[in-house]
Amino acid sequence: MKELSAPVRKNQDITLTIDSLGSDAQGIGRYDGFVVFVPGALPAETVEAHIIKVTASYAVAKLVRILAGSAQRVAPPCPYFGLCGGCSLQHLSYEGQVAEKQRMLSDVLTRVGGVQSDVIRPMIAAQDPWHYRNKGAFPAGMDGAVPVMGLYAQRSHRIIPIEDCLIQQKAIVDILRCVQEWAREHHICAYDENTNTGNLRHVVIRCNEKEDAAAVTLVTREKTLPMFDDLIERLRAHTCAVCLVQNINPRATNVIFGAHSTTLWGEAEQCVALNERRFVVSDLSFFQVNYPQTVRLYDTVRDFAALDGSQTLLDAYCGVGSIGQYLADACREVIGFEIVPQAVENARSNALLNGLTNCRYELGDADELLEKLVQTTPADVIVVDPPRKGVGAPFIRAAKQSGAQRIVYVSCNPGTLARDISLLRQEAGYRVEAIQPVDLFPQTTHVETVVLLGRENVDEVQYAYIDYETKDAEYLKGLQGSATYKEIKAWIKQEYDMNVTNLYIAQIKDKCGFAKRDNYNIGSESGRVPTCPPEKEKAILGAFKHFGMM
Repeated sequence: MKELSAPVRKNQDITLTIDSLGSDAQGIGRYDGFVVFVPGALPAETVEAHIIKVTASYAVAKLVRILAGSAQRVAPPCPYFGLCGGCSLQHLSYEGQVAEKQRMLSDVLTRVGGVQSDVIRPMIAAQDPWHYRNKGAFPAGMDGAVPVMGLYAQRSHRIIPIEDCLIQQKAIVDILRCVQEWAREHHICAYDENTNTGNLRHVVIRCNEKEDAAAVTLVTREKTLPMFDDLIERLRAHTCAVCLVQNINPRATNVIFGAHSTTLWGEAEQCVALNERRFVVSDLSFFQVNYPQTVRLYDTVRDFAALDGSQTLLDAYCGVGSIGQYLADACREVIGFEIVPQAVENARSNALLNGLTNCRYELGDADELLEKLVQTTPADVIVVDPPRKGVGAPFIRAAKQSGAQRIVYVSCNPGTLARDISLLRQEAGYRVEAIQPVDLFPQTTHVETVVLLGRENVDEVQYAYIDYETKDAEYLKGLQGSATYKEIKAWIKQEYDMNVTNLYIAQIKDKCGFAKRDNYNIGSESGRVPTCPPEKEKAILGAFKHFGMM
């Protein structure tokens, strides 16, 4: 069959109506049914565009002129908008941003994840969409003989020098200006990644929620850092900085941090607060960048987890322990897993800082540690907050084996989220009960999402059993100890605050080799018999011992 040719050609000028936004904030329209991406164009706009690239399935065009503009279009307030890759939606009103992100999220979750749209809640919008970022990483480079710092242009490592950033906390911008002045006055040579020469690579700044204390890290290629004493004096006199750290990264890589850090001044680990909880955070540890929205995010996690004080919470990819410790008062135990050593140290310190004795943390790959743990430790609720790549196959297996009634999945990538919840549904027996998007990243297309997954409800599975309470009492008389089903259930309720069914007690009697009547439990032809969860098996065995039955 002859392949159809694209209806557009390179350098052609076309008129196009924009239907939607893509994940990189480019307008998407169709010309004779053929997809055309137009960066800078907004939904509902009619534009004149110049084709600059044509492939077999789509074209890319440059926006030439807006013929009919969107009512949601606004003038971007940032002078660097369109140059740096930090923001992509400043030309869209914040109301429009929230609506578009809600649409994009719903599209990928329903199309790829197989989610029903009615479980997706309206996005929790930010109260202030500006100056929200509490951390910035600014690459350094040379403009001739002058060191500059800024942000990378979109999809490149070309540095756009900046003097301000409207999504960063103002204190962070003040510190960046101070470092720039110091570097220029002392002719500090910045790094050139093409030749792997020069010294100053990045300036990383993290500020607390009150903007009255900030940690500053200079990433250098060499161990030497000239004139750092003068930088310390400037930071002390003119900014809210409380420490200066040098991180050494000699490798020819685009990874920001190296393996070794040295504190040049102050306390390297910073303390931040979320409501009544305080957290120590090191330069290499992950922490959410938007404090007000993080509180709303964690409140959502707490609501979805539905903890009552009796459960064991497994906190995968726990970072500095912030989610688990935010929920710890409502847990019997919190067990966290994290692969970054500094983050694990922070998590353990934070448990002490917050007076929490029911939190413990293990170092290693979260998926693998979780899979190992669930072999011996029953889990009631699992919280997972993975990196953008999502979870691995070991996590899916661990979730299936865990017996956890709920998984709360926190995601920063709708694509991998859709994949993972589909796997958790198909391979591990969970269903999506609620999805709550939270806008942690105004002016960008990024969105944070909290998903509640519940294990398939056995109450909705058709099964039948016969409860011979009187005969059972007679049957127990020959045992060393005896108890009726009612007595066992009452004891478990009192000791564990947990409800168990006659069916589950019968299953554990089978495991223990107790004599049993034929056909005690008969599954219906259309359903299946549910299996006793590990935590309830543990409680039933405790009852057997209590009543002298074993």
